[in-house]
Amino acid sequence: MRKILALILALLLCVSLIACNNEETNLGSSSSLDSSSDASSSAKPSTNDDKQKQPKKEILDNVTLESLGFYTSYISSVESSTPNDYYHTSEDRAKVVSSYEEFLSYVSNNHTDILRHINEETFENNFVVLISGQEGHIRVENVYYSDFEKFDEYYTLTYNYLYEENRCLQMMVEKYSDVCVIPRTLCQDDISSIELKIIRKDYKFEGEIYNSICEVTTYLPE
Repeated sequence: MRKILALILALLLCVSLIACNNEETNLGSSSSLDSSSDASSSAKPSTNDDKQKQPKKEILDNVTLESLGFYTSYISSVESSTPNDYYHTSEDRAKVVSSYEEFLSYVSNNHTDILRHINEETFENNFVVLISGQEGHIRVENVYYSDFEKFDEYYTLTYNYLYEENRCLQMMVEKYSDVCVIPRTLCQDDISSIELKIIRKDYKFEGEIYNSICEVTTYLPE
């Protein structure tokens, strides 16, 4: 009888030990899953879009005026006689203008400087882009527009700003309104319906502009 009781107690002890081990294993797995879930939720890897929108820097030593391939443009400036308020909004933007009549709706007759350059003949083989924005300092004279290109569902135009690294820039918020003339042959879509975004490139030359290497920083549009 004692042997039977001893055997029963031994069996009960074994069953208890197995149950405890299984419970610990399940708890360990659950804890591991929870920590891995927490790590996964706390880590927010950057997407390809985020990486593409980060400013890109490169060093160039062969930048020339010809290599920019710029379009005819009229750059507004506080220091010039060209009025700089003929087109401006509260945010940076670009407006594509496909006809002279539409152009006149943005530029009044008293802006004689720009009207001497842009007339009805301009729109026979070209269209115009009005670019509104602001700088944190007075712009120097080396501003050019280039590279009108189609990208996915919209077009881009590149704003190139060139300056010498050691040049002292006068700090102030300067709003500007530039006019860029672009050949119609560069756009295969209906000009009046396209969306246009501005890419910005800052060229910081170590020495004299065009005669020294420069760091180019590219800012992609939102």
